[in-house]
Amino acid sequence: MNQPGGGMMNQPGVGMMNQPGGGMMNQPGVGMMNQPGGGMMNQRTNIDPNSMCDPIWMQPSFTQFPASGSIATQSGIPLGVVLQPLADHPQGKEPPVVNFGSVGVVRCDKCRAYINPFVQWLDNGRRWRCNICGRDNNTSPQYYNHLDASGNRVDKMEKAELNQGCIEIVAPHEYMLRPPQAPVFMFVIDVSFESISTGVVASAVEAIRSCLDRLPGSPRTHVGLLTFDYAVHYYSLNSKLSQPKMFVVSDLDECFIPCPEDLLVNLQDSRESFDMLLESLPRIHAKNSSHEVAAGSAIQSAFKLMSHIGGRMMVFQSKMSTLGAGKLEQRDTTRILGTDKEHTAFKSVSEAITKFYRADTVEMSKFQVCVELFVFASGYCDLATLQQQCRYSGGQCHYYPRFNANVHGSGLIEDIERSLTRETSWEGVFRLRASNGIKVSPFFGNFFVRGADLMQLPNCDADATFGIGIAHTDQALQGESLTLQAALLYTNSNGQRRIRVMTSCYPLATNAGDVIKSGNLDPLCNYLSKAATSTVAEKGFEEGRASLLKSCVDLIRANKMSCGRTSYGAPAQQQQPQLLPPNLALLPLYIMALQKNPAFRGGNEVGIDERAYLHHLINRMPIGVSSRFIYPRMYEIDTMTPDCGRPVAVISGAGDDPDFLSFGKNQRIKLPKSLSLTISNLRSNGMFLVDNGIGLHLWVGRAVDKRLLHSVFGIPVLDGIDSGVLRVEAEGDDNDFKQRFCQILKGLRQREKGGTYMQLNVFKEGDPIEAKFRWFFVEDRAAFNGGSFSYPEFLNHCQRMAG
Repeated sequence: MNQPGGGMMNQPGVGMMNQPGGGMMNQPGVGMMNQPGGGMMNQRTNIDPNSMCDPIWMQPSFTQFPASGSIATQSGIPLGVVLQPLADHPQGKEPPVVNFGSVGVVRCDKCRAYINPFVQWLDNGRRWRCNICGRDNNTSPQYYNHLDASGNRVDKMEKAELNQGCIEIVAPHEYMLRPPQAPVFMFVIDVSFESISTGVVASAVEAIRSCLDRLPGSPRTHVGLLTFDYAVHYYSLNSKLSQPKMFVVSDLDECFIPCPEDLLVNLQDSRESFDMLLESLPRIHAKNSSHEVAAGSAIQSAFKLMSHIGGRMMVFQSKMSTLGAGKLEQRDTTRILGTDKEHTAFKSVSEAITKFYRADTVEMSKFQVCVELFVFASGYCDLATLQQQCRYSGGQCHYYPRFNANVHGSGLIEDIERSLTRETSWEGVFRLRASNGIKVSPFFGNFFVRGADLMQLPNCDADATFGIGIAHTDQALQGESLTLQAALLYTNSNGQRRIRVMTSCYPLATNAGDVIKSGNLDPLCNYLSKAATSTVAEKGFEEGRASLLKSCVDLIRANKMSCGRTSYGAPAQQQQPQLLPPNLALLPLYIMALQKNPAFRGGNEVGIDERAYLHHLINRMPIGVSSRFIYPRMYEIDTMTPDCGRPVAVISGAGDDPDFLSFGKNQRIKLPKSLSLTISNLRSNGMFLVDNGIGLHLWVGRAVDKRLLHSVFGIPVLDGIDSGVLRVEAEGDDNDFKQRFCQILKGLRQREKGGTYMQLNVFKEGDPIEAKFRWFFVEDRAAFNGGSFSYPEFLNHCQRMAG
């Protein structure tokens, strides 16, 4: 049997499977599947797939939408859309910029939807019908043009808003509450004993200094820096001073802000002072012996400095706050691990804590301040509470348990550089509109929902991803298609107010079978994983796992009722009963893998902080990352052929090939043989690499060839290699195998990112920590709390539940 992750599967009871992460297949019996970005025009509607928004920015869990609520129920498919508005396009494409000028932004008078390729033109172009609400709008004389014989405007291909599903509109002054503000980066750094001794301060400073010439928005960019231990330290960055001046404020109840005009400065004007401060910071606090931290008070002080502009606050914190605002107390969480009370550790213990970490953060969001958190903890730090500052302000949380600069420093530097240099929007609001008869809810991700459906996003970075549910209302859908239009109104780093508009149209299906056969596996699983984290937080882990199972069983039951058990086009001699059509054949495998994932698995082996971090990652996780996080990819390293890991030019016209990986510009590399996630594939004389989207994990057998060990690690004895995070670099090494292995690591790290650097973790056969590596083998029984379903058993279980 060809295994998941490596080619097509024809497994009894499953049928021909698409590959994990491989996207949709054009299946017999489905018809033209209206794939965004290419293909022929849908025959039942006038939807041109070339005008659809690229799925890198917006992708739903379906490609045909149920025409009514009853059909949606019969289909069993969770209806949702995953959006990554500022995602880096793999081919480097950027949405075209549209400036309506004196015409004004062309929008529907009723629902305020933006003009798009799917509106209907009437009266020879003098009116247009909104594809969201059905309202007929008059075309202004300045925007008028004739229609051709097919009913399209003759200038359709000259106007991006009429032929492109994703555009950037230059926003006029009426879209601004104030002039666009300069990008602001406020660094708030823990300088307590723990932070200094582990190398947090030195690593953070090194990364910040390396990025100063690449910060977005130059020459308008503003910077500031505070440090904290038991007190808050301010630094005057006045360019006229010979060196930065430090002020120490120990009154945490009323933090006095000295010389506020010199604490947040234009980077270009005060570059010398800021460079000098960064260079001297580790030395200034080198002998600090304080173990107390007042992170909350420092955050409050930074907010006061930034509130008149907004911007990004980057907080580096080595332990829980023990003093001042937002002070946290140690909670005994070990006794509730694996119990039905475990999820209660995700909730605040008092009104004061709730106010500081939620209500006060929402207030920051209103002032366009985003919090990005870097946490370095040697023990429990109540990350579930801390990360709320990121959640409600549109930020990101990074977690480095038991940080050591020699081991984790390169990963931290990579994360900081990615955060400081990736595309970022400022002062943003985001809304998803859908056709009449559709309601938009619930919302998953990091933001604050203002009003019924307006998401407040002080920052929205290239890695930020959101999941939004859609459902039918009592009002019937009109026409033959569903329109989804997302709009992000924001200020870019160059000070221009823009509206990124993403629009796609999907044909309506009048029977449940067509909906099921149009299911979109990877965005569906991404959406389900986000929804499951919400269920866990409210009702517990058992309910979260049950919700995932229910989604799978409901789809299998719906498929049986709507489509029967068919072969979906397989040759007659190969026809076998099917649980799901080919486009969703891997859903049971993915659902089982999610249930066994450390984010949701049972047992008491995963700590509360790690759970909270994984849930935070899932809420922001892009589709490409989640496909590997849900079902990791395992590669056989020791047997890789000489052409693996060697960059070659991309062949013109070559499509996606799961055996190859994009590598830099116009190059790709061949990957080693991929294997399914069952422990029977491990060999004591082998070396295997697992990529789960957030980390790389190398397992080394006890009987592996000494020459291979020497090639990769530079030593021939396995016991001389430390388990855990390890740096393997090929610079200055002419060993061909190591060069190719490092190229594979580099390529995997360059693949779609989630804002998290993938450290290399080494597991040696027989070591105590090897048990954690075995969690990846989700197809085996032992991967879940000491024993549960194997994959065949899970399929049978789902089939029995479906009836």
